[in-house]
Amino acid sequence: STEEAPRPSTTTVNVKQDLNYLTDPDNEYYNEYREDIWKSLLEQEAEKPPIHLQSPQLEFRGTLVQQLRDVTKKLDLSLATLHSAVAQLDLFMDAHRLRGDRLTHVALACLSLAAKSEEKKSRAPTLKTLSKISGIQLCGKTF
Repeated sequence: STEEAPRPSTTTVNVKQDLNYLTDPDNEYYNEYREDIWKSLLEQEAEKPPIHLQSPQLEFRGTLVQQLRDVTKKLDLSLATLHSAVAQLDLFMDAHRLRGDRLTHVALACLSLAAKSEEKKSRAPTLKTLSKISGIQLCGKTF
């Protein structure tokens, strides 16, 4: 019997389509430096500290991520901002132990930092705005 060659997964096909799209000179994102940019992004990714998800506060992560999702949606922030905030939160939780009632403050601080790096300057919310939207007091004697 003849064996059929394995079919590429949907993910493989999508990646190839994405790569073809990026290498098409008619594409608005086409750039002669794309290979250098891709290499640089991969190097940056490799330098990031690993997230172990071994925090003693891991039980709070789901609630914190949901709070970040809610605030991100209310403020119409990008998905990149949300992902960056969650990654920062995971790194912080891996390295620090706080009282549970302070973790929401940390999550919102992560969202603030993420928005400042991912959003246009005018779209990054102030701490006052984050406090108002989330219902959490961030100013004053929080810590």
